Amino acid sequence: MKNTKLNLSILIIVIAAAAGGIFLYKRKNHPAQEQPAVQDEQSEKDENLTSKIEFEPKKDVENPEFSKEELKKKLEEAIGNKDYKNFADILRIIYDYNWQGEKELLELESKFYVIGADEYYKKGNYEEGLRMAEIISGKVFESWRFKYLRVLCLEGLGLEKLEKGDYDKAEEYAMKMLSIEFRPEGADLLARVNIEKAKTAYKNGKTNEALSFLAKVEDYELTKERREEIEKLKLEIGN
Repeated sequence: MKNTKLNLSILIIVIAAAAGGIFLYKRKNHPAQEQPAVQDEQSEKDENLTSKIEFEPKKDVENPEFSKEELKKKLEEAIGNKDYKNFADILRIIYDYNWQGEKELLELESKFYVIGADEYYKKGNYEEGLRMAEIISGKVFESWRFKYLRVLCLEGLGLEKLEKGDYDKAEEYAMKMLSIEFRPEGADLLARVNIEKAKTAYKNGKTNEALSFLAKVEDYELTKERREEIEKLKLEIGN
């Protein structure tokens, strides 16, 4: 009876040791399985983001709905009519096929961007330039040209409001620029707005309010000129 119990005890110990060994082996050789589920979800998001940045084809390029020549003609027609929506729709198809790097298609995208920059932005027609940029970049977010045109036109509108003393509206435009992506133009406009707000507050005897306006932009990446302007004003207010 004693021998039976002893043998049983030895058997249990052997089984436990074997199970522990298997567990350690799996843990050592499959560490990824031990990662939290949240990290897996984040990896999926990162993969999706990467695929967008790399412009992987989203359509069947083996059996395209349109040929490159057909899309080229449609782009030319949209440019001729200044049809932003149609241009955006066709450009979306081109990016979905990952054909945006094709020489003739790329040249047409660039051509329409130059039209927007020359005829709208450079001539001060920021509203129309912004309308064009928002329609196209809203449909084809990968197109950096029209995203940049949007930033430029927002900056133009913001500077106009700044010159007129409409600081709140100017700041609204600056924040829109920064919501697209970090751009030095957006940070600079925001800094200029808050510098003017600080000057006004200080002039009215509101020292703490003036300093709070400057503090709002201190953490942004600013030009040396703008940074020096802020530091000089802080010293003036402090004295």
